[in-house]
Formats: sequence, C-alpha cells, structure tokens
Amino acid sequence: EARDVCIVLFDTLSYIHSKGIAHRDLKPGNILLKHEDRDSDSIKIVDFGFAKVAPDDHSLITLCGSPGYCAPEILRRNFYGTKADMWSMGVIMFFLIGGHRPFEAYNEQELHRLCKAGSYSFDSQHWDNVSNGAKDTIRSLLVTNPGQRASAKEVLTQPWMVEEKETLMNSSLHKSQKELRRFASLSKFVEAETVSHYCCFISCHLITLHITHRCC
Repeated sequence: EARDVCIVLFDTLSYIHSKGIAHRDLKPGNILLKHEDRDSDSIKIVDFGFAKVAPDDHSLITLCGSPGYCAPEILRRNFYGTKADMWSMGVIMFFLIGGHRPFEAYNEQELHRLCKAGSYSFDSQHWDNVSNGAKDTIRSLLVTNPGQRASAKEVLTQPWMVEEKETLMNSSLHKSQKELRRFASLSKFVEAETVSHYCCFISCHLITLHITHRCC
C-alpha cells in the first residue's frame, strides 16, 4: 500500500513539474486526506503559498520551505528548481516508511548542517524489514547534488515502483506505523485528520491548482 500511495504522489509531482511549477514546501502536513476511502482522489497536496514557476533548475533563489524538508541547495542559497521538491519527497518517503525522520537535531543550525551534508542512515531497528528497492528510491532522492537527484518521472520507472504487490507484502511496516503514531501524538502531526487515516497515507492527484505567475 505504501508503494501504491507513492506512485500516485510522484505521478502528481511529475505533472506539476512538467508544467514548470515548484511547490517548495512539501511536507506531511501539506498532504491531507479528504475522504476515508483513501483512493487517488481523496488525498490533496495543499498550501501552494510558496509555489513558483520554475522553467529550469536555476530559476529560483528565495530561501523558503520547512526545517528538515528543505533541500540543500536552498539552504546554501544556490539557484534551484523543481528538483528541490524531490529532496522533500525523499524526506517524506523516509518518514512514512521508516517511521522517523532522516535528519534529527536539537537546533535548526545543526539540522541544516545535516541536511546540507546529506547525513542519514537506515538503522536496523526501523529498516531491516524494508525492501532494498524502497531504500534505493529514497537514496536516489536524498542526493545533495540536485543535478544527480532523481526526477518524479524517473522515480516512477524505478524497480520498487513496478515490483509485484505479492513481493512487497513480505515487508512489514508495523514498527514504523507505531513510530508514526507516537510522533503524531507528540507533535500534532496531522491536524485535519486522525492519525490512523494518515498512517495509511498518501495517494494523491492534484485536482485544482491556482498559482499566480510572479517572478522570484
């Protein structure tokens, strides 16, 4: 189910990026469940307040985004484009599958240092039961060089995305779900929906997108 959810999410981002639009603030709190059905139309990407038109990978320069999900090139004050969203998706995937965030620190300065260095690991407690394909997909996204980072279109062709469901069923995310629920209770991870809805999570199609075309 986690894989199927990611397929629709990356399909949505592929569409957004093909139109030259960068969201720039992708995080779990901006992906909401509308109905209990959890089909592809029940999940919405919201909050396009930071969204900008980005015709290429060197179109934007504004420092924006949420701590822990912000791409290294943004933190370095380099020019960037839609690939910044793909870094955020790598963090979201890591969190959804592993049950904890890849970059943890006691202060924002240290958090930024870890993100810019791309310093994370797949610890045994949370990741032993996760397929190598899922970890490879995350690795392709958490690449500090945006030129080497996978695009949404490329992610959709990776082995984990096309693997048979029967094979994926052998991987249990029970520990990760427990961690997600614990995190949600501590930080009010989801305000619009219950934690149980959110842990089943994100298969999304963009239904409506209104963005003002303005220069950065």
